[in-house]
Amino acid sequence: MSKINEAGVRWWKVRFQQQGLADAFESALLELLPDGDWELYNDYDPDGILLEAVRKIGIECRGCFFSGDGLFPQKTGIKRKDGRLVAKEGYGGNFYEVPFK
Repeated sequence: MSKINEAGVRWWKVRFQQQGLADAFESALLELLPDGDWELYNDYDPDGILLEAVRKIGIECRGCFFSGDGLFPQKTGIKRKDGRLVAKEGYGGNFYEVPFK
């Protein structure tokens, strides 16, 4: 797995609010991430790969109606784009670059 994907997964693992399942979440997310560009975001609910990773470790999550509560902070996400990691935390948060090298 690439260092950039590993860094993105570590970033989410720290923010994952089910600490007893954090290692399983990390493994599932690493397995699901493609080697190209991706985005992992929790508005009020996780979607896409983030939702798939949660379901893969046995957490029932609808992906709608505030189902991310207790799993992830709201309005938070990270994306891999053109060889960079860029993240945002919370409502009105600024985007910042996440180091991975």
